[in-house]
Amino acid sequence: MQDLYFILYWLYFELCLAMYEGSMSFWQKLFMANQQHNEHKNQIACVENDCSCKSNDQLLKALLNAHDEDVIAGIKKVLMSRGFNKKELNDLLHPPIQ
Repeated sequence: MQDLYFILYWLYFELCLAMYEGSMSFWQKLFMANQQHNEHKNQIACVENDCSCKSNDQLLKALLNAHDEDVIAGIKKVLMSRGFNKKELNDLLHPPIQ
């Protein structure tokens, strides 16, 4: 139990120190990375929800016009759930050089 208290005090100290110094500690960077990952996953899930009621043709057109990485990932997930494979979708986005 003492180890847990030590870790919590150390974490508190690191956070306070970083606030006063204006730099990010290891722990802050770790928690921020996890938060950014969750935001990324949430954006993809929102795109999936928005695309679930569209037809395959509409999704393919939207995929070709999309520029945002999260939008592309969300559309690809919906299309893969409808029977498209990853290779087909990647070939659609990046046609092979002939």
